[in-house]
Amino acid sequence: MQVYIGIDWSKSKHDICIQNAEGIILAEFCVPHSSEGFACLVERIRGLGATPQDCFVAIECSYTLLIDFLWANGFVHIWITPPNRVQAERKTRTSSGAKSDPGDAGIIADLVRTKRDLLQPWSPGSAILQRIQIQVRHIGNLTRDIVRQTNRLRDLLLRY
Repeated sequence: MQVYIGIDWSKSKHDICIQNAEGIILAEFCVPHSSEGFACLVERIRGLGATPQDCFVAIECSYTLLIDFLWANGFVHIWITPPNRVQAERKTRTSSGAKSDPGDAGIIADLVRTKRDLLQPWSPGSAILQRIQIQVRHIGNLTRDIVRQTNRLRDLLLRY
């Protein structure tokens, strides 16, 4: 059974909408931005009787740990939905154009179901690109750690 999954991404949570081929909403829910939340998403999909190969996933953000998690768990049909595409689609569906995260997840699911050709397919890139991305993330983590340790040291010196 093919399902179409729209994910409205944010830093702390993700709103999810799952539709079938006819556009009927099978599930709408929210998961936290954590490994437990990502695992919950996969369990909900499996609970609907869908395998990762049956899922067509669209997400607003092109780089997030959620995409890495999905790719590592066998979800290979992933598209990136530009926020301006969602905004334009929202304006055609509602007179006010009011934004809601669950509503945007539904719009994204509908886009991947009906207008996939307008979306950018996602792939992890070459092995060298993946290594560079890992190193850049590591440098970012080290930089944040240096700032944190510097602030702690400064605080201790001021107390002394």
